[in-house]
Amino acid sequence: MFWLLTSSGVLDEIGDRPVTIIAPSEEAFREFKFLDYYGVLSNPVALAEILRRHIVLGVYDAEGLIAAGTVTNLAGEQLRVWRNGGFVMVDDVTLTLPHTNQADVATFVVYGADRLI
Repeated sequence: MFWLLTSSGVLDEIGDRPVTIIAPSEEAFREFKFLDYYGVLSNPVALAEILRRHIVLGVYDAEGLIAAGTVTNLAGEQLRVWRNGGFVMVDDVTLTLPHTNQADVATFVVYGADRLI
């Protein structure tokens, strides 16, 4: 995911601000019906538009996301956060447990996602 952020220029937009990243799997990118997977990967502008939808300013643990109820992504869209049984949902996307390096928790947290937002 970080090489995508770098190649799209979105990492520069984030700068040193803390973020929560909702990282769709490679399979999620490939399964998105309206997306030319390889075309988007080679188009930094189109890639940046997609990635901005998956980044929220601020670091949220799962309970913090649920407590917020809604968060705004880097694209300026409101995302609804809710619990579905044991899962945390952002809109209709299921999140997996966050992947963090303990030293970086104050800077970023990365959740896996089963599809694109």
